[in-house]
Formats: sequence, C-alpha cells, structure tokens
Amino acid sequence: MSNTSLPLGERRSVQRNVEILKALANPQRFRIACLLSEKDHTVNVLARSLGMRQSIASQQLGILRMSGIVEAKRVKRGVSYRLVGSRAGTLVRWLIKGCKSATSESHPMESPRQSFSQEKETGSISAK
Repeated sequence: MSNTSLPLGERRSVQRNVEILKALANPQRFRIACLLSEKDHTVNVLARSLGMRQSIASQQLGILRMSGIVEAKRVKRGVSYRLVGSRAGTLVRWLIKGCKSATSESHPMESPRQSFSQEKETGSISAK
C-alpha cells in the first residue's frame, strides 16, 4: 500500500514517525535519548556520561529538540533536558525497551549486534 492511499491524518502520522526515527538513527542522539528516558539531565551530565564533548552533546540535543523528541527547561544551574511525553517520547521508550530486551536475551558478554552476526553465520536467525 502506498503512502498516498492512506487518509491524510494517517499520512501525517507516518511522516511524523519517520522524522522521529531519522533523528534517532544517529547513535549519539539515540544514546542521549536512552539516558533521558531514565531521568532529566543537563547537557554537561549527558556529555560526561557519554564521553563526548559538551559542544557535541549540545548540537545533538538541538537536533533532538527540533525533532520534537526532547524539550529544554530552565533550572537553577542551567538547562535540563527531558523526553517529550508525546508520540516522540512514547516511540523512544518503545525502541529503548526493545533494545534492552534484545540485550538481556543475548549472552551477557556480547552485544545484540554480535549475537545477530553469530546467528546469521549459523543460519538460525529468528525474530525475538
């Protein structure tokens, strides 16, 4: 079914989800969203936690903010960021939940990517 055969409201919904997923396709932005799914953080805390420069974290937060995934709030010591409670926040939390469950199903010492590669080599790929 093509996107144009959908009602206008559904087309907009599909387009919005695609925009959110594009923003989260960057590993740095996805890692930021993962941390923000746990609690609000300042840019300095995010940068330190992820081992990136503050300027890079700020740049990635700006993109997430423009995409409607995070919002900024003034606090005593600067600006705090949090996931938006709307569709973007719900989608991010759903993706994170999927990543966490994929990680817990893998061997404790391997990443989901390593597990997938091993399954691909043996020909036993299954949807988990």
